[in-house]
Amino acid sequence: MARSVFLVNLSMALAGLAVSLWHAVGDRERVARLVTATVYGVLLEQLVILRFERYVYSLSEFVLTVGEVPLVIGFGWGAIVYSGVELAETLGVGSRVRPLFVGLFGLHIDVAIDAVAIRVPFWQWTPPGVWFGVPLGNFVGWFLVASLFPAAWSLLGARLSRADSRGVVGLREISGGGGLEASGEGRSEASGDSPLGLVASAAVAVGSCVATILLAVAGLIVGLELWEAVTPSLTAEVIVLGTTVTLSAVAVLRAGFEPSTPDVRVTAVPVLYHVAYLGYFFWLGMYRETPALLGVGLAMLALTALLHWSGAPRVRRLLPAG
Repeated sequence: MARSVFLVNLSMALAGLAVSLWHAVGDRERVARLVTATVYGVLLEQLVILRFERYVYSLSEFVLTVGEVPLVIGFGWGAIVYSGVELAETLGVGSRVRPLFVGLFGLHIDVAIDAVAIRVPFWQWTPPGVWFGVPLGNFVGWFLVASLFPAAWSLLGARLSRADSRGVVGLREISGGGGLEASGEGRSEASGDSPLGLVASAAVAVGSCVATILLAVAGLIVGLELWEAVTPSLTAEVIVLGTTVTLSAVAVLRAGFEPSTPDVRVTAVPVLYHVAYLGYFFWLGMYRETPALLGVGLAMLALTALLHWSGAPRVRRLLPAG
């Protein structure tokens, strides 16, 4: 039975990635973001495992692995980060707070699935934590991973766009819809359809993706180091995590957004993960020992439905401007 669960999980992750790719195809910026986020997911997992040694994967059960990391984990990160950014754009979340929104989006998924995952077990924490066996630092990690990637992508996109004005092929700002696109004066010489232009465009595109990964991973390592330095006790962990989540939510609500219906392929990713892990919860009989996880899973699935429901009330400036 254990092997079957791992195969089902692989199928689920591949389905999430395939649906995301289906949505992205036809838009170079979206495809680049999805592929880069997937590579980012595998790399960050490997580095975090080596640096902090807080968890290990059940590698003997996973079908495809790279180093200490199952590829299915990278597939998951790619699809989740991609769907979070796409949802933020659909809701009109401002570029300044969009990374915070994506961080909270990723967090609402992990709150429900991580406690189930360690009971399969897909991975194990050492030592176990207070959230059904999951350490609070895990949620800080999820928030950082999901928020740093779009922040790094946006930052690099803005800088390369300024280079465009000098006739260099680059990226449009993510805040403006961003993407891998040739532009700028001198386009006919530097880009166009000439071999030199295509090589230059490809070099800038690949370079920007690599730089995005490196910047986001570096930010993650620094963030986790800082977390360990400022949280010597469980009380400190609760205060720091609670404050981070609260301030991030307030910032997003102050900026305002207008709920509308996203593409069903974007909606499919969080729903797929929530439903799959609820399925594992019942399939493996976890409800007998930890029935409270059912409430958590259903609550987070309801939150997903609210975020994606076109009939949700307009949310704009819920809090007074500062």
